[in-house]
Amino acid sequence: MSIRSVLASVLVPPTASRYLGPMILRSAVPLLLSLGSAQASPDLYGQFWGDALPLPPAAQQREQLDRDRLWVCPVVTGADVQAALNPAVQTLQETLAGMAKDDPARVALQQTLNQLKASGQNVPPPAAPRPSAAPLTLAQALKNTQTWLGQHEAAGVRALAASQEGKSAGRASAFALQATLAGRPEAALAGLLTAHTLEPKNADTLVNLAGALVTVNLPAEALAVLAQAERQGIAPGGAMGISVQAVALNNRGGALVKLGRFAEADKVLRQALALQPTLTEAGQLLAHALLCQGKTADAVQVMRRSARRAPGTGAGQELPTSSGPGPSTSQPTPASAGQIESRRPARQVFDMTRGQSITLPDLKIAQTPAQAVQLLDRYVALDEELSERGLALVRRQEAVELQLRNRGEALPATQARQKAIWLALIASRAEPELRALDTRQDRTGDEVARIWGDFWHCEGGCSIAVIIDKAHGDEEVFRSLCVPQLQGAHERWRSAMHAYAHDLAAAAKADYLYETALAANYSDPLWHQRAALQAEIEATGRFGMLVNAARLWAHDVKSFESGCVEGSGGAADSVPVAAPLKVPPPDVCKPLVGLFTTSVSLGVVDAGFSCDKVSLKVAPSGLLTSFVKAELDMSAEKWKTTVIIGLQGGGSLKEVAGLGVKAAVGAYVSATRDGIKDYGMVGEVKSSIGINVGEKLPIGQVKIGESAKAINARWSFVTGETIFDVGH
Repeated sequence: MSIRSVLASVLVPPTASRYLGPMILRSAVPLLLSLGSAQASPDLYGQFWGDALPLPPAAQQREQLDRDRLWVCPVVTGADVQAALNPAVQTLQETLAGMAKDDPARVALQQTLNQLKASGQNVPPPAAPRPSAAPLTLAQALKNTQTWLGQHEAAGVRALAASQEGKSAGRASAFALQATLAGRPEAALAGLLTAHTLEPKNADTLVNLAGALVTVNLPAEALAVLAQAERQGIAPGGAMGISVQAVALNNRGGALVKLGRFAEADKVLRQALALQPTLTEAGQLLAHALLCQGKTADAVQVMRRSARRAPGTGAGQELPTSSGPGPSTSQPTPASAGQIESRRPARQVFDMTRGQSITLPDLKIAQTPAQAVQLLDRYVALDEELSERGLALVRRQEAVELQLRNRGEALPATQARQKAIWLALIASRAEPELRALDTRQDRTGDEVARIWGDFWHCEGGCSIAVIIDKAHGDEEVFRSLCVPQLQGAHERWRSAMHAYAHDLAAAAKADYLYETALAANYSDPLWHQRAALQAEIEATGRFGMLVNAARLWAHDVKSFESGCVEGSGGAADSVPVAAPLKVPPPDVCKPLVGLFTTSVSLGVVDAGFSCDKVSLKVAPSGLLTSFVKAELDMSAEKWKTTVIIGLQGGGSLKEVAGLGVKAAVGAYVSATRDGIKDYGMVGEVKSSIGINVGEKLPIGQVKIGESAKAINARWSFVTGETIFDVGH
């Protein structure tokens, strides 16, 4: 049995299905579709949901690539296996160390641990390199494809030939699209082969056919098909501005990776990325090509770079220089890879235009020590009120979170989007503008605390302690020393408190604006309520910090009133020390695009894109029931398709933005058998009133290029990273 087969049950994620055949796939097979036509426009803008998720740490990315190496690279050494096994071995060792000696599960876990350690030591020597086979002709490739389908999907092929889809190239292509979205690449392959047979001069069909061939592990056939597409000539442009030439290069690179021709794949995939930087699938394939050339550090950098479609601005965005076989050129690349921004600014990945402003109440700050004594009870009452309010908000939030845990799970992309919004909300200090305001607030707050501590509460040498020591129990001496020193300290404290109140109010206002803007990206009632409560908890907590600082000072002044406070603060009154804290609720998200139906010759797709939720319905095809599932591991965690949809005839954002902005809007959707994994929106935009689109457009803040052909009726099947057993 191969070393890969022995380790599959440990290294393949638990959610993956069992090993069924000659391949173990972890595929990202994007499908790019665009419908309708675009009006000329200078700028192409995009917003990509997946870009909102934080990047994994470079060390974690390297661990994943160490595991990938076992499936991707044809030559596997004991060191490779050991590197992939180390995290699992360490986890098992820690688990065993924490278990009781008589735990019945110890025996099974110890056996697994022993097997893992042995697997890393008993690796057979690498097989001799296989000689490169002569390139296939197109006729041979098509014949091999027909043979493969006959072996795996004979009934489906017969049903397709007898159907209306089997008599029209357009309908066959539409069936391939539907099959791909349904996670059925073997059926998509049959549809694309039929479309090519009926319309052999269509180069786009050949490019898509090549992508499907790579997916079912027929890479040599894919190269022959791509060679024919290039001979026929691939028309410029492509779906959503994604060049079909770049897609062809990507699919060629995927085939070369599967054939173990990694240096060639390296060159081709760099060309694809140079032509289309948003084609992240090419970057992921390039990472595997680098990995199998021994350039692990570069592979880590490229894989992290390729986690996002929109170009970044930080260090680590450039591709490592290609320098032939051998170790990585950058030493050490993982450190530089870590410089890639781990989280995109919220304004680039969310609609941040609908936040609510807040103004904290003015807190009455005691002018004199005597007034501090007088205001103490009201400070205490307000502090306790805010504390109780905060606790009540937390309890309400916990109840909402319990409801979220107990209800059914949403589509994967919806879950990911909702989580990304929440992570951005609770990581507000990661935003540079907010971090600067928080830093200023902390600095002035620390000054208030320093003055309070220096006079009343320090480890030694506090003003009050020195006064007590000098007085030697004489009340008159104590008073003569304490009164003037407290007056001076109170003046410094009062000045610091005013600065603190100013900076805290500025930070609270910006933070509430940011958090409610994020909350307004939720249409789900429970998630929206959770975010709204979080914003109110933060605002309440901030104001409570200011009130608590006033309470602490007044409490200590009160404790030494007889010996340190001169005069009286006047007659006590019942006027509150602050007006009630009012927090306006955040907006509920309103759909930017909403539910729409697009119908062209490629078929019918119903797609709903709304705030934090997406839905996708592919017109049902009875033909799919004629196709049995080939022996391919197409688990939800591994198989992904992407479709890009354009609003036919363009669309208008005028009602949403109120800015006179016009856009031909399109979207891509990445789906698995479990549902949609990722979603993004792209549009060609121009303004009739000369506004700065990059600052005002809710559809997204990322300019990704210029294109006058972003929306058209072409679609592209793009093969992505695929993990399979190469037979060692």
